[in-house]
Amino acid sequence: MILYLAEEKQAAISTLNQAINALKSYYGTMLKKKFLREIERPRKDKKLPIVLNQEEVANQKSSGLLASFTVLLCMVWVYIMVVLTSLCPSNS
Repeated sequence: MILYLAEEKQAAISTLNQAINALKSYYGTMLKKKFLREIERPRKDKKLPIVLNQEEVANQKSSGLLASFTVLLCMVWVYIMVVLTSLCPSNS
């Protein structure tokens, strides 16, 4: 079943892990047996981060998305500073 999903259906890694977990659970709870085979779980692909070139960065700046993100980041920073100062009151 797992080989069918992996080779024929070309299922995603998370789908394969779900199928393995379902089989182990079925054997353990319903059949009250230990799953006889140890199935090697597929590893997630390591993806490289997306890097933007200069033109794409300029497009992001002009779209306002970068400005919105900057504002959000500043708001989070201010919130953290307020929380930290309330946790550590000064000795006045």
